[in-house]
Amino acid sequence: MKQENSKLAIKQIDKKIKSIQTFEKVQFQKEGWIKTLRNVLNISMEQLGKRMAITAQGIKKMEEREQERGITLRALDDVAKAMDMTLVYGFIPIDGSLEKLIERKANEMA
Repeated sequence: MKQENSKLAIKQIDKKIKSIQTFEKVQFQKEGWIKTLRNVLNISMEQLGKRMAITAQGIKKMEEREQERGITLRALDDVAKAMDMTLVYGFIPIDGSLEKLIERKANEMA
């Protein structure tokens, strides 16, 4: 029974992964998403800071932390909401699916 539940869970997660696999081709923005989107939307650091109840300097620090890959998911989510967006987050197996990843790992152990 437990193995059946595990196989079902794997299939369900694989289905979710398949829906986000197209994001794998999206390149990390050199300036970071916050700064890139803020510039494209013509939102100043001061304006975004007001929306988030922080200073322009706080926005600058967030942009720097994002470039350094040291920003938290919570901070990214807060920025997304302030810009009327949704944060998308997930993992994509290099094998294409969890089933294939598990199969490869099992073969490596054999």
